[in-house]
Amino acid sequence: TNTGGGYAINANGVNEAVVGNSGISDVTSGDVIIKSSSGSSGGVSINQGTGAIEIYAPITTTAGRSVNVTNRTATSSVVFPKKISDSGAGINITGNSSGSTFSFTGGLTLSTGGNNAFNVAGGGSDLTRGGTVTVTQNGTTIVNTITTTSGSALNVSYTNIGASGLTFRSISSGAGSNVGISLVSTGTAGGLTVTGLDGGDVGTDPDLGSGGTITGKTGSDGAPNAGYGVYLNNTSFVSLHGM
Repeated sequence: TNTGGGYAINANGVNEAVVGNSGISDVTSGDVIIKSSSGSSGGVSINQGTGAIEIYAPITTTAGRSVNVTNRTATSSVVFPKKISDSGAGINITGNSSGSTFSFTGGLTLSTGGNNAFNVAGGGSDLTRGGTVTVTQNGTTIVNTITTTSGSALNVSYTNIGASGLTFRSISSGAGSNVGISLVSTGTAGGLTVTGLDGGDVGTDPDLGSGGTITGKTGSDGAPNAGYGVYLNNTSFVSLHGM
């Protein structure tokens, strides 16, 4: 439990590590639980290194970032098989090498207010790809949602979306010059799916708004870093349901 500065777990230059017991199937519990309730840093920070890092621990963050992964090498993988609940500063994955992989399979509940919720970006001035990212859900017990006010909800740029894709129940983003959803140069293997949810009405289509609401954006047309509800540039397989 982090109640001050820094991260609860700070792995700087660590090549391989396992946190928690992989045999505990419940995504909301584990023999290790990571929490951050104050300070500007947060839950888990991983910087540099190669090899596999596996975090079998649910993460709850009300201050700082729940996850911050930077500058991993091309042969590295980082996996988060447990639930992440973040009402702080969101998830940030930036500056990693092409060939690195990042996966979230335990469910994401991100409600970050004015902070960006899920940001994945390639590094370097040449805008090289920043590895491959996937976010999965099973639609019932493992569900992914994003809600922001003036922060960007989802940004993936110069990073491949893996074949299993990015799947969310809902994505919502409020008024401001922030972009709700931005996908730029994400490859051709997978894409973004917002599933929404079919309620009690007759039919099987997701109910209006069950996939989230993006509203009140301001900014000049043609500026990809401001003002768009949804910005798509050189991306594939985008399905937005119930939005």
